[in-house]
Amino acid sequence: MSTFIRTSYRADIDGLRAIAVVAVLIYHAFPILLGGGYVGVDIFFVISGFLISKIIINQIEAQKFSIITFYNRRARRIFPALIFMLVTVFILGKFILSSAASEKLGMHMMASTGFVQNILLYSEDNYFNGSGELKPLLHLWSLGIEEQFYIFWPLLIIIFTRLKFNLWILILLLSIISFASSVIAVDNDRSAAFFLLQNRTWELLFGGIIALWCIKKGDVLKNNALAEVLSIVGFSLILYSLITLTPDSNFPGYLALPPVIGTGLIILAGPDCLLNRHILSSRFLVLIGLISFPLYLWHWPLLVYNRIAQSGSPSDISIACILVLSFVMAYISYAFVEKPVRYGVSKISTQSLYAALVVVAAIGFYANVLQPNPTFPTQNLLGQKNGGLLPLIQPLDGYNGSSTVSQWRDNKCFLNPKQNASDWSTDCVNLEYSSAPLIALWGDSNAASLVPGLLSLERLGQIRLAQFTSSGCPPIMNMSLSVRPECKGVNDFFLPKILEYQPDIVILSAQSYSLDVNTLSKLAKSIHQLQSSGIKNIILIGPSPTYPIPLPEYLLRYNKDGSSSFPLKVKRSIGAWEKSAEKKLPKFAQEIGVRYLSIIDTLCKTDGCISRVSNNDEFDDITQFDQHHLTAAGSRFVINNLIDEIVK
Repeated sequence: MSTFIRTSYRADIDGLRAIAVVAVLIYHAFPILLGGGYVGVDIFFVISGFLISKIIINQIEAQKFSIITFYNRRARRIFPALIFMLVTVFILGKFILSSAASEKLGMHMMASTGFVQNILLYSEDNYFNGSGELKPLLHLWSLGIEEQFYIFWPLLIIIFTRLKFNLWILILLLSIISFASSVIAVDNDRSAAFFLLQNRTWELLFGGIIALWCIKKGDVLKNNALAEVLSIVGFSLILYSLITLTPDSNFPGYLALPPVIGTGLIILAGPDCLLNRHILSSRFLVLIGLISFPLYLWHWPLLVYNRIAQSGSPSDISIACILVLSFVMAYISYAFVEKPVRYGVSKISTQSLYAALVVVAAIGFYANVLQPNPTFPTQNLLGQKNGGLLPLIQPLDGYNGSSTVSQWRDNKCFLNPKQNASDWSTDCVNLEYSSAPLIALWGDSNAASLVPGLLSLERLGQIRLAQFTSSGCPPIMNMSLSVRPECKGVNDFFLPKILEYQPDIVILSAQSYSLDVNTLSKLAKSIHQLQSSGIKNIILIGPSPTYPIPLPEYLLRYNKDGSSSFPLKVKRSIGAWEKSAEKKLPKFAQEIGVRYLSIIDTLCKTDGCISRVSNNDEFDDITQFDQHHLTAAGSRFVINNLIDEIVK
């Protein structure tokens, strides 16, 4: 039986964990305060790579490493708090989530217990899987990355050691390959760059590089002055990333270098330099560091449930209370669940932990596969007293808009993020001879959501439609977007095509406009190209109303008093971007000589926004299927109200 070799405890690393987890908490709770707080996860990756690599290499060199013992220790470290959190989140979900969301939670539970949540999230990068901020287990993508890494990493070290190959070559080669993959992916598939192992491996390996250096050269730098400099530079790099990065930054790729290198330098500096000894090793930060893993586990699902329970607009006070609750649950998990199991006080066997994880996976399987779309167990919470609203809300439960998007002529006239200009079809242009005006529609999914309404008029012979739409691509020439790498090529293809067909009217529409001076300048240049070709009737259509959570979920929770009527209009909180767009875009349109039409003014008045298209209390259809995309019914309603302005 192998003997486990412990590495010397470093309190400053627990303090560094505290910095990482607090950064993530602030970013998730109050993102405006710390736009780059998400790099806390990258700090965790480096720390994990350092500690685990050091243990593995030391044990292998001492010929005391056992792969089974290694995985069992990982299980005793991770499983207790993870299982406790997953079970609690599942139970709470039965009281808070719609049945469709509860079903999806079951699928995410299965992925989380199999440590493939990152892969599932990557596969869900489409319109039908909801906003990430409403997925209670979204944060477990990082745990998936780590555990996938530790499947192959010990084996590679064993193989290289037994073959007497140089470990430096292994680590450096894999790091370079992974980093290059990340840099390429961030410009071509940002979701893959973020979620997939091959693009994150280098961050864990950088910790491995520091570990190997410490093993070969010693844990403490002999040059004290150098250690102080490394620590200060490391702190500065992390602070720079926390302050300057935003959710829109082209991350990870090159931008992940500062926090990753900074973390490595702080670790390399050793525990005795001033910043590490007096700040990171302070009792307060060390205590937070000790509970950092369960704190990370708990904070996100609690924030999500708070957001959902408050219809997407939680108060700052409630968010602060959730953060306090997260610390409480983290301490309970650490003191009464993790520690007793991890350090052998509890008599729970490792085999029992594996069995418990399988049971949790089975619960997820039951919720997702064997019992899809169950009846709400908490009808009073959603205002379904005596079944009053049940007949009305049933169509909303699980509403994902797939039938609507199929009417956008997707994959042919509405290109998905992975398609390029060559996938667009000439069938998207109605070239039949007719006196009806030819309308060219150019834009992103917000533009595509107008297609069902426009096609309904085309079938009546009132218009002809030429559709040029692509996911996440505003109608702007020569504009590169990291989140949608194909946009530049697609738009550079679309504009000449529009000029070729010489439509009577051009509609430009996007939800993804950035309202900065540079973007509006490029939009103006695109419009000027249309105008200079002789196209005079150009219309800029603004964004759709944006709800804090998908409208179907919003409506499920609207009538909490159990009223038997269903609202035709609902009031919502209006975001800063939407207010800015409705102020800037009309002024911009007037300045460059085009007309501006507002979807928001069409759907929303002072007494609220139209939520469903109906003349009575019976369910017809809602106007939007997620936070801002129009349903087919909503599209027809908007177009019918705007068509006179469009064709005049």
